[in-house]
Amino acid sequence: MGHIAIRDIVLKNYRNYKDLSLQFHEQLNVITGLNGAGKTTILDAIYHLTHGKSFFTHLDRHVYRTGTSFFFAKGDFLEKGHSFDISISSSLQHKKSISIDDVKIKSLAELMGKIPSVVIAPKDILILLDSSQARRRLMDKTISHSDPQYLRHLLSYNKTLKIRNGYLKEASKKGISDSTYLDSLTHAMEGPARYIYDARALHVSELMPEITKTYSELSRDREALSISLVSQLESRELSELFKENLRKDLITMKTNAGIHKDDLSIMLNDLPIKKYGSQGQLKTAITALKLGQMDWIQSKTDKAPIVLLDDIGDKLDKERVEMLLKRMHENGQHQVFVTDTTPERIIPIFKELAISHNHYQVMDGIVKRYDTQ
Repeated sequence: MGHIAIRDIVLKNYRNYKDLSLQFHEQLNVITGLNGAGKTTILDAIYHLTHGKSFFTHLDRHVYRTGTSFFFAKGDFLEKGHSFDISISSSLQHKKSISIDDVKIKSLAELMGKIPSVVIAPKDILILLDSSQARRRLMDKTISHSDPQYLRHLLSYNKTLKIRNGYLKEASKKGISDSTYLDSLTHAMEGPARYIYDARALHVSELMPEITKTYSELSRDREALSISLVSQLESRELSELFKENLRKDLITMKTNAGIHKDDLSIMLNDLPIKKYGSQGQLKTAITALKLGQMDWIQSKTDKAPIVLLDDIGDKLDKERVEMLLKRMHENGQHQVFVTDTTPERIIPIFKELAISHNHYQVMDGIVKRYDTQ
């Protein structure tokens, strides 16, 4: 398997940091500090470099350090002995620019899958509680890491869906609709919809055994987790769905059926986890889901994703934290970043497991590094 690591990072005007330069351990990095100190910012910058956008916001201006109008981030990455840089710059005056070894890329699709990374953060439990859009986005991000064609089909479907919704709104106001034009839009969406459904169904079926196993390990076999894909395309073709829902579509002025309505059903002991799961169970479930996706990416791409574990102690008891860190250590192929509010919670675990790592303490935007064996 291909070990991937970020060896160093340079940040300018990125959230908390005016000017930061850090070198990282190629296996394990621990970042501790109080809430708001800036430890999560480092993880977000790594995610930004590997995905082309922040994990926490879609607006670059929210990344700019207070009082400034730009940011710059650069990382030196290592993959299978080959070193290369990824840099991102953004300002109020100029459009975002992303470069690999100083060669500017034309679209985010060129960056997707180059350096896979997975974040597990406190807000992730909202993926299980919020609307189906959050769970679809999680599937789409993961599959796109290994399948550029999936991303192209998704962009095509969403573009035509936007056109269809715009036409439905116009047709509803005028009280007439052009069936020939609607049929042409349906035809344009059918192929992408079928490809997306098939890819999602295969993805979920391949994830299921690993997620079940991981949740069982983290919970010490206390509960059983299961997932399944919920999709209207499981039993119908897109053209049938559109015909059946046309009257409703014209009334509501939007497309009410299709793969943009897909969802993940996540059950704990055969009950919906979003209704019956505790905070700890929700955190364990989303952790198991993301670790399963991490392993899935690795199996499809031969690349071991960088793992970003933000605020590891949030809603997980000491026993589950130890199980998670032990699992990461035993895997041995991933570069792992861990943040926590206090070193006393996690550093003893690394010492007990005899894991070599770098420890960084963050205070008021200042990062102090400790080399720990």
